[in-house]
Amino acid sequence: MSGVKDAIVNLRQSEYNRIMNSCRRADNIEAGISKRLEKTSSHLRQQMDSQIGQMQQRHNQFESALSNMSGEVRRIEKKNQDNLRRIAKDFNNGINQLDKKIKQQQREYMQKFAEHDKHLAAHDRILEQHAQAIREQRHEYITLIQQQGEHFAQALDEQRRELQGQIQTIQDHIVAKEQHAQGQARQWLQDTQALLKVIDESYDHQKFKPGELAKLQNELQIAENNISQGHYEAAISTTQRTYLHTQELRLELERLTLEWNAYLTAARQSAAEVLAACDTHQTAKFTFDSEEVAAEVDFWTHGALSKLRQQVAEEQNKLDKPDNLSLDELKQSIAHSEQWRQESEALVEQAKEALIASQLRNNIAQSIEAALEDAGWDVVDSTYEGEDHRGALHLKLQNLATDELVTIITPEKAPDQTIRNHLNIQFFDKNNNDEAYRQERLNRIMEKLRDEELDCSQPQCAPGTENQPAREVERLDFEKVRAKAVTA
Repeated sequence: MSGVKDAIVNLRQSEYNRIMNSCRRADNIEAGISKRLEKTSSHLRQQMDSQIGQMQQRHNQFESALSNMSGEVRRIEKKNQDNLRRIAKDFNNGINQLDKKIKQQQREYMQKFAEHDKHLAAHDRILEQHAQAIREQRHEYITLIQQQGEHFAQALDEQRRELQGQIQTIQDHIVAKEQHAQGQARQWLQDTQALLKVIDESYDHQKFKPGELAKLQNELQIAENNISQGHYEAAISTTQRTYLHTQELRLELERLTLEWNAYLTAARQSAAEVLAACDTHQTAKFTFDSEEVAAEVDFWTHGALSKLRQQVAEEQNKLDKPDNLSLDELKQSIAHSEQWRQESEALVEQAKEALIASQLRNNIAQSIEAALEDAGWDVVDSTYEGEDHRGALHLKLQNLATDELVTIITPEKAPDQTIRNHLNIQFFDKNNNDEAYRQERLNRIMEKLRDEELDCSQPQCAPGTENQPAREVERLDFEKVRAKAVTA
């Protein structure tokens, strides 16, 4: 037997599960998130309105450019433009309907939270249902975008089938107007140049289809050279082919632009929701043994919530200046937000466990006090290191003979779902060096802890302390303990 003993104290798995399950959020999480989202909703709405305005401006620019094209081309392009407007309108209507549906679901869940606020089992069930609803809403939103992409692909295939016939119709009208091949070639060249010009001015083609417009412009340069050299039939053939490819490029750019805008909106909304969740989780209220306890999540996780929030805020800033972001980066942003949302919820659980673990260290100290109370020992001091409840708890007891006993209860990471503490007991016996006396006190302590649903390892003697009282007298200075800084 020595004057210094070490043991590991684990909360039993069954008790851990009971405590973690009974300690639940007492605050209305969704109401907090929704309230914070209301403050950012106008900004998100402005961003969406800006996207819609850019789309309308793009379509208006294209319609204005029709005046520079020949009559039959104007008619055909007007028809194509009306089709694109319809598809875009259907898509925006679908997004708006889905947005209304999501907001209605949020209101319904907020109402359920309010109704079941005092019924913890129902509260948790609704919370899980809402988490599932969020995942389904995200899936539905992405599915809607994908469906729109399929609509455009179908429109593209339809357009390809129609274009060959449209080209022949345009050629017939040009022939009726221009009898000579030279005039026909020049008309095809002018119409295709006008189409390329409006695409160049209206779409971010270098982002979505880099180099494609330049290829078509090079083809027109070849056609122009053919006209200069009198090869009018070759020029007509080249410009008709280029016109066909230009139409396909325009439809593809419209699809990609609309898809990119939709993913940008989803990414911005996702980031805003996670940011609101981080702010809502900052101060969490738990019911703990019928008592409501407020916990600063960032404090109990050693700043992890602030670090996570900083990541989300940086992502949000990036999404506010999205011009250089690719479609894949927007998709990654949505995935990151979902991951961060889960991390924020995990940090709340981590904070809850840290709060319970701190209380458990206090309970262990009380059990040690109770174990030795009948033997004439009283608590003379106790404190957490650095007066920080996340750290180790120090307890000092003394008997009438002024013998002292210091216990240090230090949190340790546990591999399984439990709460683990390292127990260090130091016997400062001033009046005798009685091994049996130390063993009797140690047995009292360990028996009491085992009675309190704790699994305790066999206490081990600290090397070099055998058959003598504890010698680390600095452990008796609790003012130094209070001044000690706690590290994560």
